[in-house]
Amino acid sequence: MWIVALFLFGLGVILVITAPISKKKNNRCSATTQGTIVKEFETENSENMTGTAYVYSYNVEGIEYQITSKALVKGVGGVGSQCTIWYNPKNPKDAQPFHYESSKVYTIILIIGIVLLVGGLVLGGYSCATSSNSTQSETDTVNNIDKVKTDVVGKWNATVSVYSSYTKDNKTQIDEFPAVLEFNNEGGASWTEQSGTQYRGVWRVNEERDSKNKKIIEVSADIPGAPVTYFYGTIEGNTMKMSGKEGNNTLTLKLTKEH
Repeated sequence: MWIVALFLFGLGVILVITAPISKKKNNRCSATTQGTIVKEFETENSENMTGTAYVYSYNVEGIEYQITSKALVKGVGGVGSQCTIWYNPKNPKDAQPFHYESSKVYTIILIIGIVLLVGGLVLGGYSCATSSNSTQSETDTVNNIDKVKTDVVGKWNATVSVYSSYTKDNKTQIDEFPAVLEFNNEGGASWTEQSGTQYRGVWRVNEERDSKNKKIIEVSADIPGAPVTYFYGTIEGNTMKMSGKEGNNTLTLKLTKEH
């Protein structure tokens, strides 16, 4: 989006600058003479875009002049074709192969340039604001864990399912038991039921973020005799579903919050 904003802004600046300059030149070049296209050649800009330029030869008071322009007068062919050249009576070198009787065309170009310039600024500002909000959102996700505590605090009745990692796709259930996790105001939790004793330890809320209507959370469990286990899941209303790996086993928790 930044690239589009810069392109619009740059094009707007070019039009805003060139419109009044071209208008003044159009007003200066009020005299006419007959000219001839003596050469045409291909051009290429910094963006590798090609075009055609024409060399016009014309005579004023016995002196021959030449100008180069990318403009080709409507109805005029290529090399050898004749057309009217408009030049500055005070300086015949100052000329162009076209002329506008009305300055409206330059006013329109100027308005288009202003619109593009403003559009580029607005789009750039929107991109900056979006980027800032995204960065702030990421910062809030990491730092504002208090926000998730308000949703997680309290008792959660859980059904814990344990699947063996030694079986295909970890789908063989080797244990299932009820438990209660009670998260406190500091984001920590205690395992308050005797069943599933081997999975009791220090549980803690690490992170939360929103995804549409779901609240995605990460909880870590420091279970004695096992590496720190990270559980990832979602909260929808009063239901929390989480899963994680502990040692060689996969644990799935389905929790319902007590009212």
